[in-house]
Amino acid sequence: MSLPSPKPVAPPARPRFQFTVLGLLVLMLAVSMVGAPLYYFVRGWQTGQASMKLIGMVGVLAGPLLLTILVSLLVTVAQWLGRK
Repeated sequence: MSLPSPKPVAPPARPRFQFTVLGLLVLMLAVSMVGAPLYYFVRGWQTGQASMKLIGMVGVLAGPLLLTILVSLLVTVAQWLGRK
């Protein structure tokens, strides 16, 4: 008498995509760094105030550089705290 053959084991289900806390913080930082200058730019465009347009344009143009610096600092701090 032979034993029944074992059923093939299905591979484990792939976990859902999840954000880490640091990733969520960086995402929110990126959205806020784009949203704030755009607010000033749009308000300056609606009201005709050149100073608000200037603030918005400087923010939009300098935003990627500032975002890169802030992300680098956050990752460095997270790594430093992880070693302690």
